[in-house]
Amino acid sequence: MGRGLNKADIATRSYLLVAIFSLIKENQEMTSTHRNTQQLLADLQIQLKVTFSLTAEQKANVRLTAGDLIFDASRITFMNMHFDVEAKLQGSQKELKLTNIYGNPAREKMLMGYTKRQCSGIRNALREMLRDSVIGDSTRTLPDFVFESASRFKLGGPTTGLLPAHTARLAILRRFTYENSELLDHEEELDEEPLLHDDDPARTSSEPPKKKRKRGGRTAKGEDFWSQVEKWFDAHRTQWGDSWTCPGWKAYISETMAKDEQCFQPQVTYNAFMEDVVTDDSYLTGPTGSFQVASLGAVEDLLQAM
Repeated sequence: MGRGLNKADIATRSYLLVAIFSLIKENQEMTSTHRNTQQLLADLQIQLKVTFSLTAEQKANVRLTAGDLIFDASRITFMNMHFDVEAKLQGSQKELKLTNIYGNPAREKMLMGYTKRQCSGIRNALREMLRDSVIGDSTRTLPDFVFESASRFKLGGPTTGLLPAHTARLAILRRFTYENSELLDHEEELDEEPLLHDDDPARTSSEPPKKKRKRGGRTAKGEDFWSQVEKWFDAHRTQWGDSWTCPGWKAYISETMAKDEQCFQPQVTYNAFMEDVVTDDSYLTGPTGSFQVASLGAVEDLLQAM
């Protein structure tokens, strides 16, 4: 044994052989453990696909994007705005923390469903603001309404980026609202898509999906408020042209502004203790100031083709 090797050499070689066998055994155990870990991660990934939900930040980004788009001065289409919102979300997925959604069809469908519902809510919110600004006891002047709607929907608020075009479009929407007040109770019909998991956290995987309930009475498709607004813009765009610089649009906007100012005067509070105080009437024009029709000449092709 050892073929002439001394005891120290034999002991060293034996130790190395035992160490090698030990490492081989440990490697086999680690490989088995790694394989089990991979299987566990795969199972967890499958479970996450079932229980995945949008984060609070992701939901907020969807709502803010939808609000900003509906406030856009060039927007004359409303019912399909969720496609524009989704396109903007996908284009800014890194900044909006949506990278874990795109590339996964199931999550993309979940995001689109949530986006569609948020757009419906945004439309209803603006419709109610328009209604309250021209009907009832709490009507608003146009400058006040522009300020309040920009505060609610526009990214950055009313302090920057407000253009005369925003005022013009909101004035048109206000006029359409009080001239067609019978449409205000005609809410859009909600799609009967199954609710996703993030919409019903209490639902277990064994329960069947619930369908959305329609709000109030049934409104025929295309007869709701915003569908009629779209039809109005489309008809007048065909009649007057695709730019607010066209004579037809300029004349209509001028007439609308005059009617709005006449119908909705600022409410002045009388204070007997302030009789001798002289104030500048310019403060009564509201936070956005007055609108000049001539300034529309710098806005090219504001009403884009649908």
